[in-house]
Amino acid sequence: MYDGDFFTRFLLSIPMVIALALVMWLNGKLRKARYRKPAEQGDAKAQYNLGLLYRDGQGVPQDWAEAYFWLDLAAAGKLRAMLAKDAAKQRDKAASHLMPTDLSREQERARKWLEEHQAKPQ
Repeated sequence: MYDGDFFTRFLLSIPMVIALALVMWLNGKLRKARYRKPAEQGDAKAQYNLGLLYRDGQGVPQDWAEAYFWLDLAAAGKLRAMLAKDAAKQRDKAASHLMPTDLSREQERARKWLEEHQAKPQ
């Protein structure tokens, strides 16, 4: 199909690279849809996973504030010790990318969310 020429191989690889990028993007979109509702209902593991999606920009625009919010909720939630430790580490990494005013806003948002949802049975 090709004569071994580098340029020809390069041109033949472009559709494969585009397809791979599309699959990765769709995978992130599907994962976001899968985690969003349980995260909003207080599932700490879903909150952790949703925070990672926002941190990495997988299926969603990368958003350090949104990553911080979900990871903060996850760190405060019921996770296995190792996962809780990583949630806190990733939350702190997200915080390092935020301006102090943005960080304060997300901390307040998470505090209010926890107040509203801890009173409800999960």
